[in-house]
Amino acid sequence: MAESHLETAQKLGRDEFGHFLKVGKEDDDKTLVDVKVNNPLHKIVELLQEIKNQKAFSFSIKGSVGIIGVGAVLVVTGIFGGNKILCDKGVQTKIGQVRVLSFIQTTEVNPLKNKVLTLLGRPYQSTTTNLIILIDGNQNTIQLTSNSQSYLVGLAGHDVVATGNFNSCIQELKVATGGLEDF
Repeated sequence: MAESHLETAQKLGRDEFGHFLKVGKEDDDKTLVDVKVNNPLHKIVELLQEIKNQKAFSFSIKGSVGIIGVGAVLVVTGIFGGNKILCDKGVQTKIGQVRVLSFIQTTEVNPLKNKVLTLLGRPYQSTTTNLIILIDGNQNTIQLTSNSQSYLVGLAGHDVVATGNFNSCIQELKVATGGLEDF
């Protein structure tokens, strides 16, 4: 068997370096099937070599949007709560001291009713409103809201850990049920 290979090798042409020359495909009536199998990893190795030589990928996307397109994007994000995406930070925990700010809020009634109330000595209706805030270690204020505001008022002056949904645009923390503990 080895002698037949040797004879075949001697018949094939060689270049000046002794390498075999490529031989064109011969049509042989005796050949039923001609199969060529390539290494599938060869292409992957070539791609990895190119990546290695370039050290990085570089691609860019180009596009343009007209003035009407910009307006449409702003309207759609406004309608579907684009500010909520930017402001709502999800559930967060804040540490600080609870303070209660009480202030009188006056509401002006219609002019005719105001004249009648002025004659009676009570021109404006006023209500006392409590604003519950949390002052953190950096002296930032965060408004605390809850379903039970009276519970929050009872913690005035206490250092607490408050957990709830935080809105960074208006600095408001909606305290979750059981989300307030002494620190």
